[in-house]
Amino acid sequence: MAKKQVMEGNAALAEAAVRGDCRFFAGYPITPQSTITEYLSSRMFEVGGTFIQAESEIGSVFMVQGASAVGARAMTATSGQGFSLMTEGMSMLNAQDFPAVIKRMSRPGDGAGDGGSDLRGVRFFPEILLSCDHTDGRYARTDDGSGYPAGIQGTFG
Repeated sequence: MAKKQVMEGNAALAEAAVRGDCRFFAGYPITPQSTITEYLSSRMFEVGGTFIQAESEIGSVFMVQGASAVGARAMTATSGQGFSLMTEGMSMLNAQDFPAVIKRMSRPGDGAGDGGSDLRGVRFFPEILLSCDHTDGRYARTDDGSGYPAGIQGTFG
């Protein structure tokens, strides 16, 4: 039986991406995904991958596009506001059929004071969008070997 390890949810997701051969991560640290960026800043070095702390969410998605274009398994992570800034880059990934993982973390509110989630305005890309409501699902869905999904969306549940 495999040894069990206790990990924080974002670290588990990041480790699953590494074990799924992700070797390029570009991200801009923004809560609640900052711990993904922090974890991969050292883990990518350990596995011979590339870690870039981008100047913005826009920069990170275009860096991921470039890495994907040359064949790297590439990933970025963001929150609701950052995801909105990435839409042009995601459109280009889609138009060029470049695979990438874009991990989108959800905050419990939308910032407008009405109590809704910041997930509401982002359901417009026809690519694979997996969602999970607990940490176990984050790991299982990130480590899914069925074609390297275009997006992974997680919520706190």
